[in-house]
Amino acid sequence: MPYLGNEETLVEVPAVNYLKNKLDYEFIHGNDLSVLSGERESLSDVILVNRLKCALKRLNPWIDENNLNKAIRYISNPINLGTSLLEINEKIYYALVELNYAVEQDLDGSGKKKFHTVKFIDWDNVENNDFLVTRQFEVQTLSGGKIIPDIVIFINGIPVVVIECKSPFLEKSSNENIGKKEAYEQLKRYMNERDSSLGEGNPKLFYPNCSTIILNKYHG
Repeated sequence: MPYLGNEETLVEVPAVNYLKNKLDYEFIHGNDLSVLSGERESLSDVILVNRLKCALKRLNPWIDENNLNKAIRYISNPINLGTSLLEINEKIYYALVELNYAVEQDLDGSGKKKFHTVKFIDWDNVENNDFLVTRQFEVQTLSGGKIIPDIVIFINGIPVVVIECKSPFLEKSSNENIGKKEAYEQLKRYMNERDSSLGEGNPKLFYPNCSTIILNKYHG
């Protein structure tokens, strides 16, 4: 019987190629989003800070260095925003999508500081954003282990979409949902911080997450 392919060749690579060739996303393999490349300070980091910093300056030309760093910290180190993944994710969602994050700054030299909304993503002019897709993006866990999601989409250095791919051939078994179930369980494990029943993960990747997708080529 001829080799028909696996989840990488049938699902993961075609999905990345679609985003790259049809939607004009930049593609960098996960191996190259490393400390050596300057994209991250450590493998436990999930925000591509240099890209975020450039985007914040571009979308908020008025922002000073102090507030720029404050906005970066809000997204990259949000552990104090809540006590659960869901709570932190909700706060960041409102900052990214509802534009409810603001900083105090004197813009007219009057000496009076006023609150000004910070844009992390330009929803009105899509071309102002930095779109990046990667595959096999390694994220280190608290114990020094690792998780490697199949595909991650970044907007302005922020990981907003995580996609787990499974071979379409898994769906041809007696249980037609086996592939989706495996992917769902894997995403649950990735979101987990430390639970022996689920396996260790790193919820930091999902703090700014807007969408998680299970993909098997024919169905998402």
